Amino acid sequence: MKRLSLDNISPYENCEVRRIWWLNIGCERYWSNSGMAIPEIKGNHEVYLVQSMETLLFLTARSNDIVILSKEPEYGIVEELTRYRGETPRIEILEEDNHHKFISERIYHNKRMMKLLYDLPDKDHWILMPFGVTKFDVDIEQAAGIPLFMTDNVNLISAVNSKIYARKMSQESGFSTLEGYICKNAEEIESCIENFHKEEGFVPCVIKEPYSASGKGLFWLQNQDRARQFIRFFKKRCIGECILEEWCQVKHDLNYQLYITKEGDIFRSPLKRQFVKNGVYEGGCDIADEAVLSGDKIYECVNKIGHKLYCSGYWGILSIDAIMDVEDNFIPVIEINGRLSLSSYFTLAEIQGAADGVEKCYKYYNILPNISLRLLQEILTPFLYREGTGVIVCSYYEGKDTGENGRLFLLYLVEDLNRIGMIERVLKAYIVSI
Repeated sequence: MKRLSLDNISPYENCEVRRIWWLNIGCERYWSNSGMAIPEIKGNHEVYLVQSMETLLFLTARSNDIVILSKEPEYGIVEELTRYRGETPRIEILEEDNHHKFISERIYHNKRMMKLLYDLPDKDHWILMPFGVTKFDVDIEQAAGIPLFMTDNVNLISAVNSKIYARKMSQESGFSTLEGYICKNAEEIESCIENFHKEEGFVPCVIKEPYSASGKGLFWLQNQDRARQFIRFFKKRCIGECILEEWCQVKHDLNYQLYITKEGDIFRSPLKRQFVKNGVYEGGCDIADEAVLSGDKIYECVNKIGHKLYCSGYWGILSIDAIMDVEDNFIPVIEINGRLSLSSYFTLAEIQGAADGVEKCYKYYNILPNISLRLLQEILTPFLYREGTGVIVCSYYEGKDTGENGRLFLLYLVEDLNRIGMIERVLKAYIVSI
């Protein structure tokens, strides 16, 4: 299997490309037409949190690339990342005041930015690299005359990103799949919950919205009373299709990423162990010997998934979540994200001088509000990246503007994963346990 790298991600063959990056987190709301669609990002806290993560783009952007940002970044982090990467891209910042708008929409309606893109020389050497592709990104592609890094068929992208599509594809491909049902309304949910009941009574289960992300749109039904409460709630609204699945005890949350080229070649990242708490992604770690977990199953799954999607007309990036249950059953498709993911930037990052054989791990932490980046950097000073190993600060949001918790994203390059525990103990006084 060919290994995924930044050089594989291109609509061109044998062409040195330059990339234009932006972080349009929140694509899901433009893909869904369901009554259960996730809401638009609202509130200053979530907006600022997303914008603070734009510094992750500097993990992958190269010297000849352009990075488009919503606002002025934390330049201390940018300077460190560009030093560790040995690459300093061109930075373009959107000037307009409305930071709450979706960044792709802001770019498209920003005359200066669109002129900049339209006037770029050597158009056949540039590609657009948003986090995901929505109707606004296709508008940018067409107006600027620069191709996207993946298909611009938004209807197909929307279909692929649905959890319902992932479940159907898993079943059609003969993969191990969680026991469950696709339900069209509250009455079907109620009936299917009854089907889960066993001799011991109620079986815990979960309802999943088709386009839920980051732990949102998951409804945990731990007991009969909770189930009745949600059934009453759902009967009052037109919810559209959703998934009902039996609750599974998970031994390992896993992830792997694919890029399908326009010619049908498939490139894959190593299998990763994810850190997930209450359905929310908190980071991940490369698995040194993935065969111990999946044997040859991962190769078979990748080929089937890649071939099926390519035959449907899809080409581009995929981030696929999988699990290993407590009985060591490998379930290769839990959901498919037809876009980049936060872990993509860590996967594709090439840190200058990284020691051979280091473990790569990336985690985020909720930090008490009003804790400054300077203070955290002072605390982390003995552990910072040097001589091929150490920790790198990738993004930080202080929370001072909203009074909410801050957020710290760290990349660890360590020879021993126990080193991470040591660093976390030093940060313990500032970490909020969620």
